[in-house]
Amino acid sequence: MGIDREIWQSACNIEKSQKNLDRLCREFDSIECNMPDFVIEYEDKDKDGGNWIAPVYNFYYKVKQRPNGRLKVTGWITLAVQLTCEESVESDWTHGKRAKVLAGFSADAAFDEVWLFDLSAPNSAGFCEDCTIEGDLWVYNQNKNHFFFAIPLDVLISAEAVERYIITPMRSLIRSEEIEKVFSAIKNDMCLPPQL
Repeated sequence: MGIDREIWQSACNIEKSQKNLDRLCREFDSIECNMPDFVIEYEDKDKDGGNWIAPVYNFYYKVKQRPNGRLKVTGWITLAVQLTCEESVESDWTHGKRAKVLAGFSADAAFDEVWLFDLSAPNSAGFCEDCTIEGDLWVYNQNKNHFFFAIPLDVLISAEAVERYIITPMRSLIRSEEIEKVFSAIKNDMCLPPQL
């Protein structure tokens, strides 16, 4: 098959996937909530326009909490669809060459500290610059309040699956529930980080 046919076939595959990807991204909004002491709302900082030609799409959600009685921004959630990634020269990670959703949280009020996933974060070896692996999470600069986890796209087949694999775990982790407890029911379906 010539390169022109490969490009054509790749574009056809993305076009066929677009409806499912659009539906998935609409389900991301179910992470939004408005409780008296805990609010999560969509923030249109990096709108991509719905054309699924780029390899990674990031969606941002502002987290507000009442640590001292006043509702204030306490962090940011990034939900990213990583359709592909850079191939590494290191050994490959079991889940490296899978389309996946990366669910990240940064406990910093500044948008500048939000997770911005791209082709190299993580790459096909599971490597993400300045991150360490701590159990089922990638952690940035050893800051346990700046983490992400990964879920393969093929398990996110319904609104209930998005709730089970992304929404519930993310809300629980932000509220400081134990990682083992949060992931116990879904661990076998996750893209667990490579254990070095």
